[in-house]
Amino acid sequence: MGASEVWQELSALEAGGGRVVHFDGRALMTEQGIFSSFAKALQFPSYFGRNWDAMVDCLDDLCGAVTGGVGIAVVVHDADQLLETEHFPLFVSVLC
Repeated sequence: MGASEVWQELSALEAGGGRVVHFDGRALMTEQGIFSSFAKALQFPSYFGRNWDAMVDCLDDLCGAVTGGVGIAVVVHDADQLLETEHFPLFVSVLC
C-alpha cells in the first residue's frame, strides 16, 4: 500500500466517525515522552499511571468508549527517529 492509499484510508476512517491522531516522532524518543504525548492527545484519565500496562489499558478503553468501536489510527511523523530507541519494539506491540 502506497502513501496515497494510506491517506485515503485515514480519510475514510474519519469520514466514518473514527479518529486519526498525529504525533511527532521526535517527541516520542523516551518512554515518558510517549506517555505524556499520548495522554495529552488522547485525553487519558488523570489516573493514567504513565507506564506501558497503563497505556495498554487506556488504549483498550478508548476503542469502544470514544469511537463507538469505529477505531483510532495513530500516525507518527518522523517515525524513523524511533527505530534505534530501546523501547521501539514494545511501543509498536502496544499500538498493535
